[in-house]
Parts: sequence; structure tokens; C-alpha cells
Amino acid sequence: ALALAILCNKALFPVRVPITIALTPPIARLLARWKLVKSLKQT
Repeated sequence: ALALAILCNKALFPVRVPITIALTPPIARLLARWKLVKSLKQT
């Protein structure tokens, strides 16, 4: 089971990375708006 999980993880890595990069900024802004995260450089 662990080997299968590792195999799937490696196989999906090229798919996950662009999605993660694309989603991070909007989610970070949303969390900053909710004051859950120390705000990014808001001037």
C-alpha cells in the first residue's frame, strides 16, 4: 500500500505543482482578509 501511495505521489507531482502555484496567491489573500495569517505586505 505504501509503495502504491509513493508511486501515485510521484506520478501526480507534475500535475500538482502548477495547481499549487496557481492557487496559493488567491488563498493567501483570502486568509489575509480573514486575518488568519499575518498580512502580506499591505501598505
